[in-house]
Amino acid sequence: MLYFAPGLFSAQVPVFRDLLVLVIPLRSHALAAVRGGELPLWNPDLFLGAPFLANYQSAVLYPPSVLLYLLPFPQALSIFLAFHLLLAGSGMTLYLRAAHGLQAPAALLGGIVFSGTGFFVSLVPLTNQLEVAAWAPWVLLAGRRYAATGEPRWFAALTLFFAMQALGGAPESAALTGLLLALDSRRPWRRIGHFGIALVLALGVCAAQLLPTLEYFLQTDRAAGLPYSSVTSESLRWRSLFQLILPHRFADGAPGFVPEGGIPLFWSLYVGIVPLSLAIVALAEARAASWWIALAGGVVLALGSSTPLFGMLYDLAPRLVGLFRYPGKFFLLAHSALAVLAAHGLARAVVRRTARKAAAAACAGVLGATVVLALWGSAAPRPFLGALGYDAAGLAASTVEALAAPPRSTAARSAAVALVVLLLLWLFARRTIGSRTLAASLIAVTLADVLPVHLPTLVFVDWSRLRESVDLRRLGLRSGERLFHYCAEAGCVPAGAPGFGAWNGRMRPLERVEVRARELWSALVPDVPIVYGLGAVAGVDGWSTRDRDAFYRTLALLPRRQGLRLLEGLGVNRLIGQSPLPDLDPETAPDEEGDRGDRTWRYALPEPAPRLYLAERILFAPDTASALERVARPDFRPGRDAVVAGPAGAPSREAGAGAIEEETIGRATIDARIVLSSPGFLVVSDSFYPGWRATVDGSAADVVRTNGIVRGVHVPAGRHTVALRYRPRSFRVGCGISLATLTVLAAGLVAARRHGRVRTGD
Repeated sequence: MLYFAPGLFSAQVPVFRDLLVLVIPLRSHALAAVRGGELPLWNPDLFLGAPFLANYQSAVLYPPSVLLYLLPFPQALSIFLAFHLLLAGSGMTLYLRAAHGLQAPAALLGGIVFSGTGFFVSLVPLTNQLEVAAWAPWVLLAGRRYAATGEPRWFAALTLFFAMQALGGAPESAALTGLLLALDSRRPWRRIGHFGIALVLALGVCAAQLLPTLEYFLQTDRAAGLPYSSVTSESLRWRSLFQLILPHRFADGAPGFVPEGGIPLFWSLYVGIVPLSLAIVALAEARAASWWIALAGGVVLALGSSTPLFGMLYDLAPRLVGLFRYPGKFFLLAHSALAVLAAHGLARAVVRRTARKAAAAACAGVLGATVVLALWGSAAPRPFLGALGYDAAGLAASTVEALAAPPRSTAARSAAVALVVLLLLWLFARRTIGSRTLAASLIAVTLADVLPVHLPTLVFVDWSRLRESVDLRRLGLRSGERLFHYCAEAGCVPAGAPGFGAWNGRMRPLERVEVRARELWSALVPDVPIVYGLGAVAGVDGWSTRDRDAFYRTLALLPRRQGLRLLEGLGVNRLIGQSPLPDLDPETAPDEEGDRGDRTWRYALPEPAPRLYLAERILFAPDTASALERVARPDFRPGRDAVVAGPAGAPSREAGAGAIEEETIGRATIDARIVLSSPGFLVVSDSFYPGWRATVDGSAADVVRTNGIVRGVHVPAGRHTVALRYRPRSFRVGCGISLATLTVLAAGLVAARRHGRVRTGD
């Protein structure tokens, strides 16, 4: 609860990394839809419209999301996040008590290490990963209890916990939990069939989520496997393992410089000196062998491209390994193992002299290593930084000293913690303190060690002030307008490409998180427009369809003037970026005086296509890329022309003249009353995507791919009402499967209970 106190007791929200630019906007959209009486199947404000429920990160059907819908948003978000830390900690504690037979102090230490340190706290900004990882101990508990007893209630619990993970939105973390379950189970083959049935039932219960997600997945290139460079981004480096004794630190609300360079996706791996030393003690325990396998495997896999193994796995199964990015996620295996091993180490240390000697030796090793590092950092800061992985070549001596000071002080701090642990072990050996006091003291030292490291990473800002920092009227923005955040600097587009990339905004080392968060929010980067009912064309949701990829690829390869034409043709109203565009006159220049709170250039595009318009001329292109290039040509008239599929070079065709008398645009509905003198073509500048259905006066009409990536509908002459609805068949079928599976599961539980009563009566 300490981690989220600012949000629990005041209207503040955490803003580090993805919490600010992804989690808060997406959860705000879900909240607005649910409170408006709608199920948020579609998000009209992401890109040119995107499926919402189908995206795993939305967590619309994830049961704990109800907290966000029922409570005031700032408090609800902190309660939601705190709930998952408490869920994870209590689950690990109960698992260690019930499945491993550990006493309360040892089990409590395992729960603290799992839920309150290092990798797990780093998952808070990666909320979908947090949601799934928090249920991992409960899966292990139910799996072990069912394997031991065969009781239906544990089978039902295992199915429930599998379902929670399936709805949480991180399939790779769910798969890692399954691997831990296999490693942890004694003779797992005895119950593997039952485990498989529980998993199938869980997937059936979650079909209403999983089938739309599968449909969305098939619209991306992940189905064919991502390229190796993308898959291995955010791999841990060997130097990242220094964090086990030298944690990354925040100073004055800002992340410090770290050997990885920028701010790593998984900010901390630090579990504390006490748990690390106790985990080494558990090395001698035979029943902990499977957890050492999990520890070693998790570290090696998390290193990703830093070892040859990941490349070999990718070569063997590129489509399977290429489904997911960021090998650092595999550290969940290692983190779970460290929690379990630390608990076993404490249990051994309080009853066995040899275990205490091993713990003392481990602490002495940490003490010696950190003292050497601290002294080395003082005597020779440049080679000291080089050994830690920093690139200090060519830096001035004063800069080197400034860079060396934080890791040097961190080394001294770790040495002090190790010294305290050695003192406690010595006092216990002298019988000055008892076993309970030793266990309680080691837990207290762990908390005193890890809390100051991780508490500063959860930076909070006032939610009301953050929202009010964007005044749409003052900025000349209207609800429904679409913004594109451009990047014209090197590195945003392929080398030599003349066009635009997307600016997604990043937090940087040594910048105060609160200040940077306010800057990014004021600049509406990248998903922030969603909070205000604006279109975030450069927004992100973790996945990218082939159409979206084609858009960005075309935008990067076109000359910038044509790129601007493409954006106009697709209905983009305004541009926001960090560098000037010579082809346009800015509405606002960078805020050098600090009055507006951001440092961006803002432009209004002169001829953006309306959201709905009747085409006067129909052009033809053979594929998506050609259609986008055709929209970008100077002779394309935004709001008057449309490009549909047809042979290259086919002559254009005139469409019927008419007018849109009335239009109504909702989240997943579009209605228009149209008058045409002859057959015409209605263009809807929203993403072309399966599940959209069109009717003209109630009769079904085809939805036509238009302008490469948006929608169009042929309309006959006369006065008509055109309606478009997002009604994905995948969701309807999924709901049916979910209902049927729940019925089967309920019937099975009732039958099992009756069978148990009959046996009891016999």
